[in-house]
Amino acid sequence: MIQRIQTVFLLLCAAGFGLLYAFPFATTDIPGKQMLADSLYTIQDNIILMVIAGVGALLALISIFRFRNRPQQIKINYVVIALALIFIATGGWFFTQEGDDWLSKVQVTFKAGAFLPVGVVLFAILANMYIRKDHKKVRSAYDRLR
Repeated sequence: MIQRIQTVFLLLCAAGFGLLYAFPFATTDIPGKQMLADSLYTIQDNIILMVIAGVGALLALISIFRFRNRPQQIKINYVVIALALIFIATGGWFFTQEGDDWLSKVQVTFKAGAFLPVGVVLFAILANMYIRKDHKKVRSAYDRLR
């Protein structure tokens, strides 16, 4: 059913991916060469990060409306988790591509955008827990009817 707690968690996953467009990941005191030329690391600095976040938000929203097929909903949530982890790894890799000599001199301040993908992973895991719980309840009720 759509009014379950896992719907709230999946909405938070979609919102987490969506908020990545609004919040920066990090700021630096010395401008970088490529992406950090403005001393601000945001999702708009790389098209790959924008695509991953957009697809992740879309899949989280699709998963909400797949409540009648709980095993498929769980699989979609695993993809959302994988996309969030890929986002973290890719974002970190792009950040380190500015150069080792520059990274050793600069003072980096991490912002809210750096922690949003971790929240997305957490909320997707919680959603899967509650989806499994509902699936177990429905299966036991169905078995009692037999």
